[in-house]
Amino acid sequence: MKIYNIALEAILVLLPALACASSTQGLRGRDLGDDSAVAVDMKVAGADRDSGFGIKILSSNAHLFEGSFAGTFSPSSVYADAERKAELLRRAKEGQYDMMSFTEVWADDERGSFAASLSPTHKSYLPQPNVNWFSRIFSGSPGMVLSAALGEDGDGWAFGPFFNPYENMVNADQLAYKGVSFGSVRIKGNMVGWVQTHAQASYTGTEQTDAEARKRQMVQTLLPAIVRVKQFMKSQAVGGGHEGPTVLMGDLNIVAGPEEYDWFKAEVEKMGFVDCWTETHPEGDEPGYTYDPANNSLVNRWDGSQTSPQRLDYVFLSPGDSGAECAEMNVLTDWTATVGTETVPV
Repeated sequence: MKIYNIALEAILVLLPALACASSTQGLRGRDLGDDSAVAVDMKVAGADRDSGFGIKILSSNAHLFEGSFAGTFSPSSVYADAERKAELLRRAKEGQYDMMSFTEVWADDERGSFAASLSPTHKSYLPQPNVNWFSRIFSGSPGMVLSAALGEDGDGWAFGPFFNPYENMVNADQLAYKGVSFGSVRIKGNMVGWVQTHAQASYTGTEQTDAEARKRQMVQTLLPAIVRVKQFMKSQAVGGGHEGPTVLMGDLNIVAGPEEYDWFKAEVEKMGFVDCWTETHPEGDEPGYTYDPANNSLVNRWDGSQTSPQRLDYVFLSPGDSGAECAEMNVLTDWTATVGTETVPV
């Protein structure tokens, strides 16, 4: 039996005058049934890495249902949650990340637990449904946590954070409150824009309807949020300053390769973004799968009809004027946890 924890680890390395960076190590995985991690290393072309600044970013789909409305009424959705959560938080702390993005932490108490565990070194943003208390009982959770390191020099939120929910979710996603978190954070004295999302999922038998809803939601909500962050980052470049990098991360639920991916990639390329996986694997030598039914029992438990591995989780980078670029990105499976009597990779 194999279980993975999903995470995308990114490293930004910029010239000393601009600054921003990180390192690689991680997991591997995907969304609704698979936990895992991906590592990304972004650097400046021609720059001396040792002279740059490092900012480590971890983006993870945790797939934690324990304590949530769905987990209570559908116990089968809870699968070794305590063990996987403990392992994810242990690695998050040991990794000394400057920014961490978690999705599918569905219970608000669990999201609070993540924030408390990462405090006081990190300040966390837990988006909430913008509805009255009665409606909130039935609105579902955003399931998202964004944590940023707080340095001694007062680094922290510079713009936002904000949360815009997706409208008109379809099928099972109507039970959640998915959306887009976004803003800008000052890390190590350097401005970094960020956009975090968990998009409409595709379900067996309704793929076309799900894809149409996802595209509509991205046009209405995700792309405008990216524009807002980019506009803020550009506003900070007045007076001879530099527009810092913006990172888009999360579970887009778009399968890499087909027409939907090509459309989305073209849209964000207009704003200067590149897909860090294809940038670092131009020969197509590694598929970068983050959803792997053959190797992940959690995927099969969630939907046994799934057989094809897919890349659904992404890190996109818009360098602005910083000169940052994607230098390395890996999908790793180096976490272990004990479930019952078995020791399995997480």
